[in-house]
Amino acid sequence: LSEDGLLEWIKMVLQSLAELEDYEHARKFLKDLLAAIPNSDRFRNAATDTYSQLRQMLVGFTFLLGQYNEAYDVIRSLIVGKNDSNALWNVFAHIVHKAQHMRSSHPIMLRVFKANPHIFAVLMFVGHFHLSAGASRVALRFYLEAYSRQPREPLVSLCLALTSLNLVMSRK
Repeated sequence: LSEDGLLEWIKMVLQSLAELEDYEHARKFLKDLLAAIPNSDRFRNAATDTYSQLRQMLVGFTFLLGQYNEAYDVIRSLIVGKNDSNALWNVFAHIVHKAQHMRSSHPIMLRVFKANPHIFAVLMFVGHFHLSAGASRVALRFYLEAYSRQPREPLVSLCLALTSLNLVMSRK
């Protein structure tokens, strides 16, 4: 079995477990597999993309089990890398919300933002963080930067409008 064939087999096993809603066995299978990869001759030179895919699947199953703190720990290492996947950032936002890690995720977000200021999702997430923390002016700066990069994105326009209204309504 080639590396690609083995990865496809792993995905089929996980898909079967997901269809059976047996998330706990899928999570355990992935954790054991990920623990074995660094010691495996076969996967010693495995593409980091394969390893990343397996970790993303682990995040999904852990999240489905409602183990948000564990999902947060796994996804943190994925986003600190240079990852500009909007889907992954959306999952990160959901996990942060569910695990109530908004404050503890702020230093991570700033580190990622400094390393990757071009990532649109990071701009939006940092803007959301500041808005939820009551720093509307700071949030507005991040939303304006996001708007300058993707002016046709409706979510940015909505966030700009809501933040502007928030600022106007809070004036005395």
